[in-house]
Amino acid sequence: MRRITPVILTLFAGVVLFLTVFGNYGLIQLRQVKEETRALQATNEQIQQEILEKERDIAAVKHDPFTLEQKARESLGLARSSDIIYLFPETEDASRSVK
Repeated sequence: MRRITPVILTLFAGVVLFLTVFGNYGLIQLRQVKEETRALQATNEQIQQEILEKERDIAAVKHDPFTLEQKARESLGLARSSDIIYLFPETEDASRSVK
């Protein structure tokens, strides 16, 4: 019995150590979760910045008529009657550099 007890304790300690490192809640899993958390936090910060930019754009469009006109011109391709529009023919070289 005295000889079996150290063996059992050693096996038990080995199993606990193995589960601590490789188990579902082990150190390896913890490292992976931390990396995922860092990546998600970075993505979250980026999205928060985009939201702030969109909120600023919305506020500018609501309160500044010039910004509203500018956005409408850009998105709809509109021009004033006093604007001079230059149209350049597409050349083969220009179409290659765009692609």
